[in-house]
Amino acid sequence: LQAYSRLKDTGEPRAQEMLDQGQGRLGSALELLRSTVQGLAPSQAEGLGSLQEICRRFTVCPVSLEVHGDSDRIPVHGWAVLEPCLKEGLTNAARHGPGGGIGVSLDLGPRIARLSIRSAASTLAPGLEAGRGAGQGLANLRRRAQAIGGNVSVDLSRGFCLVCVILLEDRP
Repeated sequence: LQAYSRLKDTGEPRAQEMLDQGQGRLGSALELLRSTVQGLAPSQAEGLGSLQEICRRFTVCPVSLEVHGDSDRIPVHGWAVLEPCLKEGLTNAARHGPGGGIGVSLDLGPRIARLSIRSAASTLAPGLEAGRGAGQGLANLRRRAQAIGGNVSVDLSRGFCLVCVILLEDRP
């Protein structure tokens, strides 16, 4: 937009094109920001209902959620890690895989729960390479997961993919 304001009076033929591109990018950024802010709002639902609500309220692109296993086995402190992972993962998947849908899967095995957030396509932001450029949000998620014996990893090799693994408590 600043470039347009400098060029509009010079008769530069690309000025209008620059304005249109700037407005389009600003509109996309505002849409992502609105969705992110909505995702940060506290959820009234708990457990699996919270993940379902987060996916439902994410309006940047279609989100599908699949659950395999008994989610009642996830302890409260596990949900405190999975919920922010989902919010951060959706935001990053929308940013790095624009225009496509996002698949979310919660898989529960005998000893672990694995939350996967994956976009179909990947367009890396300028200067961001696979495995590099992780922001503070991802670093904080890793610390949270590690505090309860879990892990968070990100793969950008075939679209955006965030995986959070947490340990399940043994049932008596």
